[in-house]
Order: sequence, then structure tokens, then C-alpha cells
Amino acid sequence: MIKRFISLLTVVMLFMTTMNMQGVSAEETNKGDTAEFYLEMRDKVQLYFEELESGKITEDEFVEKVETNIGVHLETEEDLAELIESESKAIEAESQMIEAQSKNDFYFDKFGVKAQEVYLIKLYPVAAIQAKNLADKATKSAKDRYRKYTLHQGNGDAYRHAYWSALMTKHIGRNLAWRFGYAHEGHDTGTYHSISSLDDKMDLRNNHLGRIDGTNWKKHSDKTIGNKIADSISKGKKVRIRTWTSKKTNDKKDGVPTNYVGKFVPTSKGGRHH
Repeated sequence: MIKRFISLLTVVMLFMTTMNMQGVSAEETNKGDTAEFYLEMRDKVQLYFEELESGKITEDEFVEKVETNIGVHLETEEDLAELIESESKAIEAESQMIEAQSKNDFYFDKFGVKAQEVYLIKLYPVAAIQAKNLADKATKSAKDRYRKYTLHQGNGDAYRHAYWSALMTKHIGRNLAWRFGYAHEGHDTGTYHSISSLDDKMDLRNNHLGRIDGTNWKKHSDKTIGNKIADSISKGKKVRIRTWTSKKTNDKKDGVPTNYVGKFVPTSKGGRHH
């Protein structure tokens, strides 16, 4: 009886050791099989940001919550792979809602929604707070400067991404600006040429140009950087893939006739700029 118990205990210990060597706990295997793992991590991140913005928690408490309740589940690259797989399950269920929102209200992805973002927030929670605040600042500035129909694939969209990336470069450094920019689009860094979505590539291209601006103008105030980027938009220094058109079309944004170009064009080309 004792020998059988020892043998069973040995098997259990070997199993647990194997799981630990793989970087995945026994109770957390196959986390990517359903949407629940991703949704839990995403919703916690969003909740903590909301609590921080409302003053319910401090920045230190935000960091502690991320490390305690998210970091413990995302300790390895295998965990990240599981999170991405789980995200794909959630996307299938939520894609119709997001598509409808995009058409009706120029949907802006919330910061900290994509799986790669959640993982990066776990790694750099303090920098993530700044990246989130700067994303909100860039979005507000874009809405203040540009007409609503340009905020998706147009000049307002180009401005928002360039300004956000410039601000991140100034405040948290060019490397993290690069990483958060890619993570926000749901891609790994350095994968630009393998990305099929032209919409994503437009955002990443303007992010890249914004990081250059942020490097060149980092000694200027945030407001001045915004003005300079807006000027660069008017001069065609950024890219867009949708323009205003005088032709009849069913492709309207906020009631304005637009044309999806299907390629990068300078932000000064193709009719109205604002």
C-alpha cells in the first residue's frame, strides 16, 4: 500500500514538474480553448483603468492589481500564446458588434483591449498608465481638430496615431512607443511587411512617422508637437487610405461621401483635408 502511494505521489510530482518546466501551471492548461481567459484578463485591465481614472485607486494600487491579478496568469510566452488564442475565440463572438460600432460611430479601440496590449501592460504597468493617458489625449485632440468623417482612415486618424506615438516617444521612450503601437493593433513588433490589413498598416506607418516626430521635437511642449503634426498632415507628410469625394457613393462617413482608395496616399491629396 505504501509503495503504491509513493508511486502515485511520484507520478503527480513528475507531472507538476513537467508543467512547471513548460511554464504553465497544471490548473491553467488549455486556457486558449475558450474566450473566457482573454475576456477575464481584458476586463480586469479595463476595470483597473476605470478605477484609476475615477480616483478609486492610486497608480501604485493599479500596479499592484496588475501584478497580482494579471501578472500571475501571464508569466511566460506560452501564457501569451494561450491569451492570443483565447482572444481569437472572443473576436469571433464580438466581431459583429465591433463592425456595427465602427460603421456608426467611428469605433476607437480602447487602450488595453488587445491580447498583446494586456501582456505589455503586465510587463510595464507604470508606462502603460502614461500610454493610456496619451492615447486619450491624442484622441481628444483629433476630434477637436478634424471633422468626424476623417477619424477613420482619413486625416484625423493619421493625426491621432502620429500624435499619440510622438507623445509616447517623448514621455516613455521610443522603444516602448514602438511596442505599444504594434500591440495596440494586435501585432508583434517587426511584423509590418507580413500584415495583410491595409488599415492596420496605415496606423503603423503613421505611428512610425510619429515616433520620428517625437524624437525630433521632444524638447517642445505637447501642444506644440500637436500643432507641428497637424501642419505635417496638411503638407502631406502622413498617409491615409480614405478621401473625400465629389462623386455619388454609398460609402459615407458621418453623411459625407468618401472613397476608400485601397493604397497609401499623402494626407494632402484627394480633396478636403479636414
